[in-house]
Amino acid sequence: MKLITIRSQILEVVTRWKGQYPKPKTDKLATLRKLQKLDLTTATENDLKEIIGNSSWAGPRKCYECQGYFDEVLQVGEEPDYEACTTWLCKNCVEKALKLFPVLAEV
Repeated sequence: MKLITIRSQILEVVTRWKGQYPKPKTDKLATLRKLQKLDLTTATENDLKEIIGNSSWAGPRKCYECQGYFDEVLQVGEEPDYEACTTWLCKNCVEKALKLFPVLAEV
């Protein structure tokens, strides 16, 4: 379980790219080199979009309970992968879930 933010996605983009393309061909290698040149502490989601060509690597994530998109979500389950069991929940939905536990509902 971990908190996913736009910044955390940006900070992990090089590692995730290497995991997605462990033996990159020329175009993927060129993209990797561009990502490695970024200052990931200040880079924006638009910077990644310009380099990669789409916005799927950093940006708001969908809460699988309320279907909204949020800059911060709680990732529960396995690390995302093609066959992983992973879900993302927004803060409001996590708070609603906590109220389902009788002892916590009194707090």
